[in-house]
Amino acid sequence: MLGGNFDPQYQFTYGDDAINQLSRYRANKLILSVDGISLNNGITTFHHLEAEVSRQMAVRVNKTIVVADYTKIGRTSFAHINSIDGVDILISDQKANQEELNKIAKRNIEIRLV
Repeated sequence: MLGGNFDPQYQFTYGDDAINQLSRYRANKLILSVDGISLNNGITTFHHLEAEVSRQMAVRVNKTIVVADYTKIGRTSFAHINSIDGVDILISDQKANQEELNKIAKRNIEIRLV
């Protein structure tokens, strides 16, 4: 767990300390839960404080895996994290909008439905 400010309601850390700590690490994979993913608006979250930490994590990894249930597919939330091109794999469920998934897959993003 990173240091920094802590949001007890949503259980994440944020702020300058968290971002500075991230600059010292590299990882092979990032598994990122998001509040929205769409072709036009990329990956987004409701929590603007979490967005910068997620953005910094994404630039420090080899592979970004986004996890989003069917309600998040094609949706745009409040704070932008990254473009869709920053996603390597999208994991969702069988109820996800197939038309939107097909558009996302055309951007060379692997889709896995569970």
